[in-house]
Amino acid sequence: MSGTEPAGGRTARRVLGGVLLAGAAFVGVGFFGAGTAYGQSVTSQDSDVNNVGVGVANTGGNTAVGNASGDQTAVNSQTGVAVGGIAANQGSATNTSSGDATIVTGPASATGNQSATGVSQSAGTGGGGTGVTVQDADVNNVGVGVANSGGNVAVGNVSGDQTAVNAQTAVGIGGLAANFGSASNVSNGSATIVTGPAVAVGNQSWTGISQSSALFGGVLGVTVQDADVNNVGVGVANSGLNLAVGNISGDQTAVNAQTAVGIGGIAANFGGASNTSTGNATIVTGPAVAIGNQSATGISQSATTLGWWLLPAVTVQDVAVNNVGVGIANTGLNLALGLLGGNQTAVNAQTAVGIGGLATNLGNASNVRSGNASVLTGGAFAIGNSSSTTVVQSATAAGGPFFLFGFPFWLWLLLFGWL
Repeated sequence: MSGTEPAGGRTARRVLGGVLLAGAAFVGVGFFGAGTAYGQSVTSQDSDVNNVGVGVANTGGNTAVGNASGDQTAVNSQTGVAVGGIAANQGSATNTSSGDATIVTGPASATGNQSATGVSQSAGTGGGGTGVTVQDADVNNVGVGVANSGGNVAVGNVSGDQTAVNAQTAVGIGGLAANFGSASNVSNGSATIVTGPAVAVGNQSWTGISQSSALFGGVLGVTVQDADVNNVGVGVANSGLNLAVGNISGDQTAVNAQTAVGIGGIAANFGGASNTSTGNATIVTGPAVAIGNQSATGISQSATTLGWWLLPAVTVQDVAVNNVGVGIANTGLNLALGLLGGNQTAVNAQTAVGIGGLATNLGNASNVRSGNASVLTGGAFAIGNSSSTTVVQSATAAGGPFFLFGFPFWLWLLLFGWL
């Protein structure tokens, strides 16, 4: 009998324990959760980072003209008369137009936005009533990079119409009548474009976000962690879109009219009529590299949330990472013209009359046109979006019954004999 407790005593002790437990809870809630310094606990952490950049680099858009000449006219009119001697004409009519154009650009490098961002949020909250922790981190990286070393125009020679007229008359009586002149048009041109590399980076960013929360709520524990990262970039690189023209010439007309009359001697014509038009065009582009967005993002979220009084512990973790990029690289769309010329006309009219002697015509008429064009482009490399993202989320949420005034709830139950 001495080792057995009466049923009524055990019941009374349990009732007393329940009353004390309820009283302690009432006092605890009133003391810790009734708006005192130990009542509600609210922690709010907010971090906003905005990086916006526009980079424009240009070494192109150049124009070079070696020679721009209008119409050219050359007239040579000679008359020689010799009696018992020598009649000779040696003049000529010549038009010459030449030019060289060279464009050499240096490298163009543009970076819209280049940023490194580190955000660290840490919260330790303990509330007798309701504990709320809100952590928010927003990072926006926006960049536009435009690099250009192309868009160049080089023209070696631009010449209008060319007209050369050589009219010679030689009359020799008892001697020599000779014409040595000629009519000629010459148009030459050379154009060279060499562009440097073009590198454009819209957005290049490194972002690290760490959120850590330890929350002990007296009644209700709520932890909200939110991280938003937006990386947007546009990169445009161009070393092409070039125009090179070696020679642009209008109509060319060469007329050689020679008359030689020899009586009792020699009549000779040696002149000629010729048109010559040549051109060279060369385009060499450097490489073009365009990166719209290049980013590395690391996000770590860790939350420990404890609630009491049979109420839930709520943990919300949200991560949103948006990587958007447009990369455009161009080294093409080039036009090289070695020669662009009009009509060519060469007329050689020679008349030699020899009476009792020698009559000779040795002239000729010729048109020569040649052109060379070459295009050599560098490599084009474009990346719309290149990103590396790592997200680590860790959460521990425990609802009541768990703790009461710093002691495990089961210890109170055991202390009052409820276990």
